[in-house]
Amino acid sequence: MNNENQTNQNMNNGMMNSTPLGSVGPMPNPTPQPSDPLNNVGSVPAANLGSVEPPVNNINPTGVPGSVSPAQAVPTAPVNPSVNPEINPLGGPEPLGAAPVANPTPNVNPTPATPGVTPPPAPEMGGVNLGPIEQPIPGTTSMGPNNTMSNSNGFVETKKTENFGANPPAANGSKEKKPMNKVLFIILIVVLLAAIAYGVYYYLSMGQKSKISVTTRDVEYNINELLSSNVSDYATITGTDPKNCTLDLTNVDNKTEGVYQYAIKCDDQRFTGNVSIINNVLPTAQAKDVFTTVATEGEASTIYTANDFVEVGSCTGNNCTYAFASEPNFSSYLQTVGTYKIDITVTDDTGKTGSISSNLVVLQEPIRLFLACTLEGTTPETQTVTDYIAMGAENYNYINYAYRLTTFKFNSVDEYKSVVADKQPNINYNNVDGVATYDDANNSFTIKSTLTDDVLNLEAGGAFPTSYADVGTYYRNKGYTCEIETPTVQSSQEQ
Repeated sequence: MNNENQTNQNMNNGMMNSTPLGSVGPMPNPTPQPSDPLNNVGSVPAANLGSVEPPVNNINPTGVPGSVSPAQAVPTAPVNPSVNPEINPLGGPEPLGAAPVANPTPNVNPTPATPGVTPPPAPEMGGVNLGPIEQPIPGTTSMGPNNTMSNSNGFVETKKTENFGANPPAANGSKEKKPMNKVLFIILIVVLLAAIAYGVYYYLSMGQKSKISVTTRDVEYNINELLSSNVSDYATITGTDPKNCTLDLTNVDNKTEGVYQYAIKCDDQRFTGNVSIINNVLPTAQAKDVFTTVATEGEASTIYTANDFVEVGSCTGNNCTYAFASEPNFSSYLQTVGTYKIDITVTDDTGKTGSISSNLVVLQEPIRLFLACTLEGTTPETQTVTDYIAMGAENYNYINYAYRLTTFKFNSVDEYKSVVADKQPNINYNNVDGVATYDDANNSFTIKSTLTDDVLNLEAGGAFPTSYADVGTYYRNKGYTCEIETPTVQSSQEQ
């Protein structure tokens, strides 16, 4: 009995391993198999064992009796083909007398077994031997039941029939796109906004620049004339406030004749024009009073020259010369106390001439000192008034000569220039008339005017005091500060 079971087992193994799984259709000349192979051992004729391939339970999706459902077709790892080498060493049919396979399924187009090779046994499901499993070609897939695709590793992938050809598989090596990094996205937005802002700024700034119009003009100044610092005096500016533009006069020399270039800058735009310095101004100079005393009987007349009535180096022209406009009658002047006007002509090296006026002061006695009394700030401009009262050498009394220096100082060069204009030697400003001295460095000028006895008496409301002490008290009571000054110009008789 044991031999028969062993024979039936070998018979069944040989039949399972000889036919690959997946063949379809009925087997020709099927051999009926009893339901219990153990009770029918040896019922199969020996003559049919070598010609008929053993039947294999085949997966049949159509529900043929004896087939295995897809759920039961669980793939297993291949079995070593060297099973029972002693019974079937050559891999051929099992020995005669083996029991037939239970519930055989007809096999169509059987595949003959390869001589000398024993196929691996088929997996068993619920005690039923399913027979050998067909091995697919490596790298390919095969269609299983219910449209399943089996790969070479024995795993099943479900493929829907309606999707065949609709969605081609992704190309090898393709990767799913990742969402853009949020930080990079924010940076790109910031850069884009910055570019837009710059573009708007550039457009607006260029539009503003295009609206600015500067039309320069050539200007002319006399030699030694003060140059204006007002940009509107050099150009007509539209599209912006002229205060937004700057004027550059560093290349202009107002002390030398010639043509010079100036520049005006508005934003980053630069415009140029010409300044001509011409010498058509009449020369002038600073006059100087000459003091003397009444000539005594028999004294020779003192001889004066025009240069005695001009401050040295004060001429506005080059290489100036001086002459009396008309010859003074000095012999007559020296006989009587008084102040006498002397007119002088000033000529520069170009032949242009100007004129100034000075004074010959004839006193009863020589000047010992001046009592200088000063008062400041009596007008809207910074004004300084200083009265010089001449005191005689004998008893320090007033000797009937006095003059006043009135100084006007301005806060800006433009205000100063608007008043002094072309710097005339004689000027009348704020009811002050006299000979002017100009100080461009301090935007100021000083007017020297003579104080006659009539003027002093009027301002004193009666008689002007005569003693040194009384004169000092009079001015201090009016708010003046007084000090003593030595006269810079002596009488001709003392020189």
